[in-house]
Amino acid sequence: MTKLCIVTIVDSISVTSMPVNEFVLYRSRMNYPYRQVLVSCSGDVPEDVDIPSDVQLFLVGGNTNKMRPALRQVINECKERNEEIIIHLHAQKSAIKFFLASVGLKLRKKTLFTIHSSYSSRNLKYKLSSCLCSLLSKYSNCVSHVAYAEYSPMVKRIKGERMFAIQNGVDYERVQDATRRLPNHNEAFDMFKVVCIGRMIPIKNQQFLIRLMKHLPETELILIGKEDVHMSALARELGVDGRVKMKGLLPRDEVFRILNECGIYVSASLVEGMPVSVLEAMSVGLIPVLSDIPPHQEVSNGCSLFNTLPLIEKDWLQTIRTYQQLSRQELIGLSTQIKDSIVRNFSLESMHKKYDEIYELLSH
Repeated sequence: MTKLCIVTIVDSISVTSMPVNEFVLYRSRMNYPYRQVLVSCSGDVPEDVDIPSDVQLFLVGGNTNKMRPALRQVINECKERNEEIIIHLHAQKSAIKFFLASVGLKLRKKTLFTIHSSYSSRNLKYKLSSCLCSLLSKYSNCVSHVAYAEYSPMVKRIKGERMFAIQNGVDYERVQDATRRLPNHNEAFDMFKVVCIGRMIPIKNQQFLIRLMKHLPETELILIGKEDVHMSALARELGVDGRVKMKGLLPRDEVFRILNECGIYVSASLVEGMPVSVLEAMSVGLIPVLSDIPPHQEVSNGCSLFNTLPLIEKDWLQTIRTYQQLSRQELIGLSTQIKDSIVRNFSLESMHKKYDEIYELLSH
């Protein structure tokens, strides 16, 4: 089997970053049979992120002049070790810096560009940069079948079989490890605690969730993500700030502790690629209440135990209240079925097998 060196290139490193957590750290923890290099276009590693010693790290900042010598060093090391170098690009900004820095290094034929977000609802700048990176890369993929279906028809036509969909998966082993020391979710969850994880930006639509709280007086909404002053102001304006708990950015073990105590996961997002936070929450056993955007529908199709909802307040209120009125036994049964369906249909192991097939193609 060909010896591989996978070079993962990202904009930055964070505790919630999928390219870092579900790719680099997962493969290190699971002892995947190739060497890993992580190149970050930022200048530091947050204190709450631990990069394993077997992952070679380059912090090149925003300067392409620093990326080029890093790439040269890895190329030389691969020659010495008789390894095939594979470049995995995870975001437009860092991908464009890579293409500029690698001119003349003959690496384009070794590149995979992964599109982590949806396409149709994004602005023109995003679309143009995404298309450019897709066309410059040897292979490109979307993280859901829905995201692939809505991607640029022109780019798909040009790329042909070199563009495809690989569904995101959930790291169930990590979920189990994070919750092993916690009380069993069947005993700990509270249906009057609902939770949402995500950046507090307009497309994630947390303001819709805050407005729901005005009509759910016994319910607490927990928002995990960088706090936004506009969201805090809205909660105060509606008089629900005592029941809207903004937790900010948290270590992943703390995130799972909170998920373990909650009964419902909510997302009113307007745009997603394939929502990993939804999959993680469901793998803990939370019941999802999700907006009817296509990526959420793809999760629903793979689970079949819930339906997505249009952004109509009365529909959301009725759905949440219906779940809150179920008996404990009914809720445990539904929670167990949801968990089992996610583990069965959205495993990270299955996702990586498909990526490994592409890496093998790139190695020749």
